[in-house]
Amino acid sequence: QGNCSSSYSIAAATAISDRLCRNNKEDSTFDVSPQTPVFCDKFINSQCKGGYISRTLDYTKLYGLVDTTCAPYDPASDINADNCTTQYRDCNRIKIGDYCVASDTENIKLEIFNYGPVIVTIPVYRDFLIYKEGLYQVYPKNQKFSADHAVKIIGWDLIDGKNAWIIENSWGSDWGINGTA
Repeated sequence: QGNCSSSYSIAAATAISDRLCRNNKEDSTFDVSPQTPVFCDKFINSQCKGGYISRTLDYTKLYGLVDTTCAPYDPASDINADNCTTQYRDCNRIKIGDYCVASDTENIKLEIFNYGPVIVTIPVYRDFLIYKEGLYQVYPKNQKFSADHAVKIIGWDLIDGKNAWIIENSWGSDWGINGTA
């Protein structure tokens, strides 16, 4: 995600891409770009200063998201909400019909199993920044950052007798276990 607090858009766009890929009966895929919710939504999301998953999904329902060939993700972009219409006018778009909120473990597992990754926000503690392997657990008296962070839950496992979510983060393959934890 670069030096941009855009996990809200990256998690949503990549989850939509994963679900399209999983459910696509054709050979082609649509690699959804997180660019437009970050830089084109002038109402709630604050570009690289953070945003909301729900607002990103609402944006996707209303306006659709473009693919990465038309709008590659660029956190240093000088695109803004005023020139988005012109910049992305000829891009193909994908819209979602709706989304739901699942809050209990079994429903989240069922959603992942049947349809693909789900998006969640998590609190971020200082040690999460340097996570490399194993079961992540917050160490006592660890500093918590003020904002939450969006990730995708891509699965679950039982590790050392403890239930664990398997997540994919937006910080690149150098973080965690090839970008996952």
